[in-house]
Amino acid sequence: MGGREEKSVGAHQSVVSLEAALAWLPVASLVLADGSALAVNPAWTDLSGISEQDSLGHGWLDAIVPPERRALGTSLRVAAALGEAGTAECHVGTASAAGGTARWSWRPGPAGTLVVCVAATGGGQPALAVQRTRMTVDLASEVVHRLLGVGLLLQPASDDRDYPWAAKLQRAVDLVEDVIRDIRAVMFSGRDAPLEG
Repeated sequence: MGGREEKSVGAHQSVVSLEAALAWLPVASLVLADGSALAVNPAWTDLSGISEQDSLGHGWLDAIVPPERRALGTSLRVAAALGEAGTAECHVGTASAAGGTARWSWRPGPAGTLVVCVAATGGGQPALAVQRTRMTVDLASEVVHRLLGVGLLLQPASDDRDYPWAAKLQRAVDLVEDVIRDIRAVMFSGRDAPLEG
């Protein structure tokens, strides 16, 4: 198997692992590559009203209100190309129908992909509820990113007997501990966070 084919198989396995990690998240999530959706989770279909199958490719863009569609699509393509994290707010699916907005948060994934988390934040929610939703979606994005890191670290250890699997496994455990610390930090900082709006 050539280097290019091995890289393609590795990228595919990474996306499959990431798709499994996204499935349990309560926050709507997508995996994009050059603006095209490779995977979406059930929470995305609930939020957008678009089925998983119809969301794949560029179908997910149908959930975005037309005036905001091009700008968001461009932002996500640029972020994927540069490997940059970011956030945005725009109307989507049921959030749009309720007159509210959705908070988009993204991070670079493997092989030029982008992991995107989306949460409805508008529709007349109190300021504290909006703030907690924003904190939740930002944390969910971080969890997805780190879970992906864990999977990528463990995969070589299970595939190649020459890898120092013990060291890789310890690094994965350290990442999980970081996630737990972040969750606790968000919980405690949320108690004293200033209200906006």
